[in-house]
Amino acid sequence: MVLVEADTDTIADRLRSREAGDTRFAPDSPVFDRGVDGYETLKERIQSEDTPRSIVVENKTHADLDAGANRVAETVESLYD
Repeated sequence: MVLVEADTDTIADRLRSREAGDTRFAPDSPVFDRGVDGYETLKERIQSEDTPRSIVVENKTHADLDAGANRVAETVESLYD
């Protein structure tokens, strides 16, 4: 399981920059707050001892995308070593 993270300010900025507010997940709304809380709850459950292995990658900048993709690839490759 791969969890991709960005801080809430980054997520809100990305959502605000969408054309014509094209999102059902508007920043500064109860739905946004509920989504953030839901992610944290899901992450906590996924990372419990009773679930398959998971990793967290950052997605704050474009450079994070390359680093995250490499980390995912290395993790998957290590499963077959």
